[in-house]
Amino acid sequence: MTSTGGQPKPVIVGGGITGLLLALQLKRRGLPVSVFDRGPDPRRSESASGRSINLALAARGQRALAAAGLDATVMPQTTAMFGRMLHGPNGALKFQRYSSAGDAAIYSIERHGLTVSLVEACVSAGVDLHFDSRCVGVTPSACTVQIETDSSVTDVPYEPLIAADGAGSVIRRDVALATRFDATESLLDHGYKELAIPATAYQWFRLSPHALHIWPRSAHMLIALPNL
Repeated sequence: MTSTGGQPKPVIVGGGITGLLLALQLKRRGLPVSVFDRGPDPRRSESASGRSINLALAARGQRALAAAGLDATVMPQTTAMFGRMLHGPNGALKFQRYSSAGDAAIYSIERHGLTVSLVEACVSAGVDLHFDSRCVGVTPSACTVQIETDSSVTDVPYEPLIAADGAGSVIRRDVALATRFDATESLLDHGYKELAIPATAYQWFRLSPHALHIWPRSAHMLIALPNL
């Protein structure tokens, strides 16, 4: 959604990994980009316990980080996983490599640490970041987005507006109501929870650190990814 005239002034709603990485790329192209996120600054808050879920960086994710100049900062935070370790109901293990040569890998990284690295890169680049700033509505006809901070709401102009606000997107809802845009939302019947398997007394992994562990079952699935 874009108004006309002047230099684009992008507004991104959602300061997660996607929104931050896009903001960094736009800023490096010389655009005065602003990011609004409803959560606190991740540099001053811990990861949300039980809901973080590790990420696995494949080649596509690595290319995106490299294009943003962040591979040297982020990749040392990762652990290489060279295949899947399947855990059968009887305890049997089966390792499936990602390549026949055994050298291809995807890389496990803790989400909170990656987010902090992206925030720090955005700050260094001069991105206009706003945390504790909740999007409560959009007015496409006026090219403004309504941002709530400390119980007050401000109309923020955009050129264009980029929605990176996740599954329950307020932007998608309001654009669908105000325009002929069609949107559907289908929620899953189940939820998820993060568990931790701490290191041994000797500070070593209790499971093989170079595999993505999977316990496939009919009604649920458990996966485990290594953290440094």
